[in-house]
Amino acid sequence: MSTTTKNTVFLVILVAAASSLVWRWIKPDEDAKLTTAPQSRTIWVCEGCGHWAELTARELSDARREAQLARMKTQKAQATSVRQTVLKCPKCGELQMHLGLKCTSCGKGIVGSDSDLCPDCAKAAPKGATKGRTP
Repeated sequence: MSTTTKNTVFLVILVAAASSLVWRWIKPDEDAKLTTAPQSRTIWVCEGCGHWAELTARELSDARREAQLARMKTQKAQATSVRQTVLKCPKCGELQMHLGLKCTSCGKGIVGSDSDLCPDCAKAAPKGATKGRTP
């Protein structure tokens, strides 16, 4: 290889590295866009222990990252769809937290229900009172 060719290759590599560094420096941080506003809160319920938590968009992003690391550590190949998010429960440590609701009557966490009442409150409620799930 001639000296001119070596210098050209070195220059191309140097420009590519510098461009990459500049891009990382000016590119906005994706987590910085996530909000901690109360309006962004969603309810997550553990199917294992019943623990529930309200997470903001930023807390949810952190919890997803933690759950992904937990799955990689335990080598759990769970069949979850793209739309289904399962988080690690902070209380029992299991990967069983799903998007849910709070019972409008007693405040207990509910997962996978078409009602806004937990099964116990739904039994005690008048017929038809469990319809109309609220987000």
